[in-house]
Parts: sequence; structure tokens; C-alpha cells
Amino acid sequence: MEYYERITELAEADLLYERDSGVYALHGTSIQAIRFLAEHGRMPVSGFVSFESSGHQRGEFYFVPSDSSAPTSPETIALRYAKMLSARSRLFSLFKPEDFSLSDEDIFNLMQIFTFHDPDQHLGAVDYEYEYPHLIPVLAQILKCQPSEILVHLSRFHMKKAGIIIALNSRIYDDYEVHAGDTDDDRYIVVPEGLPIDCIASIEPVGQEDYDALFKDGLADVEVTY
Repeated sequence: MEYYERITELAEADLLYERDSGVYALHGTSIQAIRFLAEHGRMPVSGFVSFESSGHQRGEFYFVPSDSSAPTSPETIALRYAKMLSARSRLFSLFKPEDFSLSDEDIFNLMQIFTFHDPDQHLGAVDYEYEYPHLIPVLAQILKCQPSEILVHLSRFHMKKAGIIIALNSRIYDDYEVHAGDTDDDRYIVVPEGLPIDCIASIEPVGQEDYDALFKDGLADVEVTY
């Protein structure tokens, strides 16, 4: 992995909670994305095509400005996304597209179901029972459970303390056009080839498992799901 040494340097920088340290924004992601970064020198983007119905385009990279005035701290928001995307990566690793006859849009909707979830209330932010009833058998097969148990199984993935928080340097603003995000808290840029490693100031594993995967195992056992 060509960029592994640089990643360990960024993980040892420990700039996440340091003010005036050149940190301009925070981004939550998964250890699987860091494995991709180690191999390619860029953060991954979704491999799925964009859909007009989704309102999104390929290569959107979301982050929270470090000087955000939102009631919730940037660190807390980034942590929330780190946990969500970590859960999505683990869930998506169970999904074998060849086992199903799904359209690209169905796969996109599965990703939304995997990502947005409230584990404390066993509540999916995407009402798949109403919006995508044809995906219920798919979800049950992926999770190896009964349809009535889907939400509980999704919750188990989202309750795990996991993920990575990335601190971004000034290049996020200097090199790209920044757009307003889906909420008042976040912003995004469009990087169809993925965000370059030179835009990263620091990398912070959230849980012990991700810390060990990065420092003890050298990312060797991390499966890339992008």
C-alpha cells in the first residue's frame, strides 16, 4: 500500500481537537475508506451512478466546517457520520450483487437504508416498508433474518463504536468550489476521482477495533467495499 506510511503519520498528528492547528473541516468515514486511501492516495467516492431522483451527483464529498456555529459541535457531527458510514460499509460487505436482480437505483436505495438509521429507537430514516417494499426480501436475505427483524439487525450494526474522523486542511477551500449541504451543518465539494490525501491534516480512529486495524494490522485484513 503506497500511501500507508503517510496515513500513519496523519494518524499520529493528533490535530482533531487542536484549535489553530490548520484544521478547517471534519469528515466522518470508515476504516474501509482508509484502506482505499492507502492504496490509491485518494478518498473513495461511490461507484454507483447518480440519479435525478436522489438529487446528488457522483463525487460529492461532505464535511463540517471546523468553525461551524451549529448547536452541535463539528466533532459530534463528524462522529455521527463516521459511525453511520462504518455501519454502511460493514453492511454492504454482506451484500453480493450477483445474488440479486437489482437495478442501479435499487442498489443506491439499499445504500441509503444501510446508512441512515437511529439505533436508539430501532428506527430507519428511510421508510423502506413504504417506499421500497420490493427490497424487504433482499434486506432479510442480506441480514439473514425474518422481515420483521430487519430494523433490530440494522440497529446492531449502528450501535457499534466505530469509524474514522478526518481533519481537513485549507486546500478544501482553496482548491475546490464549496457548496451548501443537505443541512445547515454541512458543506460539500465535488471530486469525481476522490479527495487527494494532500487535503488531509489528521486521521483519528474512533474505536479500538479501527485503531488496531490501522496500527497493529497495517490495514491488511480490511476489505474494501467501494
